Amino acid sequence: METELLEIIRQVKNGEEEACYGLFRMFKTRIYHICLGILGDSFLASDATQEAFIKMFRSIKGLRKPEKFYIWFCRLAINTALDKKRKANRECVLPLEEESAHFAEPAPKHFERDELRRQIGKAMRALPGLFSSAIILREIEGLSYRGISKILKCSIGTVRSRIYRARNLLKEKLIELGCKMPTPPEEEKAERNSELSLY
Repeated sequence: METELLEIIRQVKNGEEEACYGLFRMFKTRIYHICLGILGDSFLASDATQEAFIKMFRSIKGLRKPEKFYIWFCRLAINTALDKKRKANRECVLPLEEESAHFAEPAPKHFERDELRRQIGKAMRALPGLFSSAIILREIEGLSYRGISKILKCSIGTVRSRIYRARNLLKEKLIELGCKMPTPPEEEKAERNSELSLY
C-alpha cells in the first residue's frame, strides 16, 4: 500500500490526471469524515473536503517527504475545516440552545438514530478546534496518540489531555441536549489507564 501510494504521489507531481483521480478515491472518505467530525454538517464537510483536495493538488509538488503525505494532507484538511468552522460560527445567528428547542418534542422510534447523530453533530460543532481535531483523529481515524501528535505538532501528553477534555465536553453537551450517555465499556476504561495506548 505504501509503495503504491508513493508511486501515485510521484505521478500526481508529474501532472498525470489518472493518478489524481486515484489519490482522490483513496482518501476522499477519510478526509470527509475528518471534516464532518469538525464541522458537524454534511454540506460544510463536503465543501471543506473539496477545498482540502484543491489545496493539496496545488501544493503537492512542494511536498519534500512523500512518505509523510497522509500526515501532511490530514493537517491541511483539519486546518481547512477549522477555518470553515470559524467562518460558519461568525455567520451563525441562531444560538445552539435556541436551535435545539425546535426539536424538543419526542421523536418517533425510527428517527431516534438520526436525532442522535444530529445532536452529536451539534456537540462536535461546539467543541473548540484543538479538541475536536484530536478526538476525531482518535475516534474516527483510529490513530495512535503518537500518530496524532505528529499531525497536530504537539506532545503525546497534550494529545491525551485534549482527547480527555474533548470527551468530557462532548458528554456535557450531549447531556445538555437530552441524550442518555451509556456507561463506557471496560476496554475504554482500561485504555485510558494504559501507557501502551500511547503507541
